[in-house]
Amino acid sequence: MSIIDASVIEAKQNRPSKDKNGNNTQDPGAAYNVKAGSDGKRKTTYGFKAHINVEEDGFVKTDDYSAGNLHDANVFESLFTGNEKEVYADSAYQSKDLIF
Repeated sequence: MSIIDASVIEAKQNRPSKDKNGNNTQDPGAAYNVKAGSDGKRKTTYGFKAHINVEEDGFVKTDDYSAGNLHDANVFESLFTGNEKEVYADSAYQSKDLIF
């Protein structure tokens, strides 16, 4: 069995500002992620996502990382090891192409 989910990781340099040479100091590989919080408010984070496939005992089988704005369904298949019989994931990974 596999359990798949993602966690948002905030970038260290997440505020738009300029260095002494006028260059943007934000992390160029990161992007904005907008998520509904448990209180119903939208939360915006500048950073990355860690997508992880774990066994039911919590052992990490595979992982993948993306910019914060990439939809979870885009990395779903990269998390497979090839021997999954059951996969559990939240609706963020749902897509017509991924229905078994």
